[in-house]
Amino acid sequence: MRLLLLNGFMLLLVPASMQAGIHTTIPTPFRFGLGNIASVPEYRLSGAQFETDWLLSTGGARLFGMVELQPYALQISGPILAGRAGLQQQGINVAAYHEMSSQLSYQRTFWQNLRLGVGSQLYHVKINGYGSTWSSSFDIRGDYQLREGLYLNAAWINIGKADFGENGYPLPVRYIFGLDYVVLDALKLYFEIDKDTRYALQTRIAANADIWGPVGILVGYQSTPDIAAMGLNVSYHKIAFTAAYQYHPDLGVSQCYGLSFIF
Repeated sequence: MRLLLLNGFMLLLVPASMQAGIHTTIPTPFRFGLGNIASVPEYRLSGAQFETDWLLSTGGARLFGMVELQPYALQISGPILAGRAGLQQQGINVAAYHEMSSQLSYQRTFWQNLRLGVGSQLYHVKINGYGSTWSSSFDIRGDYQLREGLYLNAAWINIGKADFGENGYPLPVRYIFGLDYVVLDALKLYFEIDKDTRYALQTRIAANADIWGPVGILVGYQSTPDIAAMGLNVSYHKIAFTAAYQYHPDLGVSQCYGLSFIF
């Protein structure tokens, strides 16, 4: 019965299906534990160096305690062609519903403190018995180092106003602005605002603190809807395991786990 209701819910959301690839933050545990912080590059969240380090990260989540809702993410990025390139994939499979998005991105440094990047995303949605559809979009991202440890971040998602389906259903355009500040080597703070063409303005605040040796904690809050988040990060050399949790006042608890490797 639960699965039947879930499938019915998904079919009602057919017109909005591929919004998840644009509006939903990639389900990696660092972002999950920081309340869905979206403007900070993954390599900086994980502690990798832009010019020298490769980063491989994985993540899997269970949303609202439902076994059927388990999105996943896999990404790799590293220095290449005088900048940094990345490849990531995320998706979710729910009985008769299947969604996948893949992104190729590239970023490089300009004028020492400014980094600009572009990304191309490909989306695919399939619903058994209803067919499938494809779409693509383009993004622009950037960050500027205002001072040592203080960054201004911005992202413009779906700049070409992509749509999908036979009727050309428009996908949302998303604008994100944020700040992150390394207060101490063991304490990082985050703030951002996020607005797209479908949802109300969201604000996020978060912190990442090392509390003992290789152990760190993540805390975060997102508005609209109100979501409280927390996580635990344990690192050994350049391997890190992260467990993160979110609480939604109406839908309950979600969880996310993952590994990251810096090499």
